[in-house]
Amino acid sequence: MRPPWAGATSMGPRLPAPPPGAGGAGGGRTGRHAFLGLCAWAAGRAAAQDPPGAEADDYPGVPHALWDLLADAWPVNAAIAALGALALYLFIQAILQTRRRRAVPRLLAQATMDDMASGRYEAAQQRLEGHPCLFSATLLPGLRMHQHGMDRIRRATESAGRRAVGRLRRRYGHMAGIATAIFLLGLLGTVLGMAEAFRLMHADIPQGFRALGLASSVGRAMATTLAGLATALPLLALHQYARHRVDRAADMLEEAVEEALRGLEETRKG
Repeated sequence: MRPPWAGATSMGPRLPAPPPGAGGAGGGRTGRHAFLGLCAWAAGRAAAQDPPGAEADDYPGVPHALWDLLADAWPVNAAIAALGALALYLFIQAILQTRRRRAVPRLLAQATMDDMASGRYEAAQQRLEGHPCLFSATLLPGLRMHQHGMDRIRRATESAGRRAVGRLRRRYGHMAGIATAIFLLGLLGTVLGMAEAFRLMHADIPQGFRALGLASSVGRAMATTLAGLATALPLLALHQYARHRVDRAADMLEEAVEEALRGLEETRKG
């Protein structure tokens, strides 16, 4: 005879047996499939989102910084940098050659006028030949014709001065052309980048790779425009400053040469 407590355990009353067929093989497979499908969906949702604390550098190959975009478009940006360096070299040369002690040295001008006042024309010519500058290039052709009339000497001096200043202006004038070329190079990079973006729109590639390629192409296109503008605009400002310096040097040259010619004329009259 079973004791009264035989139908229960220490954990509580025993559960009733399931109905026939409820715990069969078909029901177990259906439950497992549903559970696995739910786990796969949850894993996909988690993978589509950035994990907590994820940074931009966790995705290699995707440009996130401005330097990365500039580096992606390096062929066009390298040409822009090379032209910018050339324009900067021309600007530095123009600034150095238009300094007063380089364009019209006071000691050289005073010593030359003293030689002409003393009638030492050959010594004055040798002095100018030994110190090449704007003042020497302008006065020397007229001084070599000291035996001719003053009108001819002035014409030779004015012609030499126009040539000397013209060479200097043409040299710094290339800066404007270089700045224009840099701006057009930036636009060229933009056109190439947008053409690549439109090509990717029709490419037979997965949607995720297409979006990544479009972002990269448009980024390169904008980076070249940025590089072109950031280089061309300062160069145009430097070009204006260089022109001002050359104009001021031309005025100083005209005053110094005119003073030397007046001294020469007074010496010839005396």
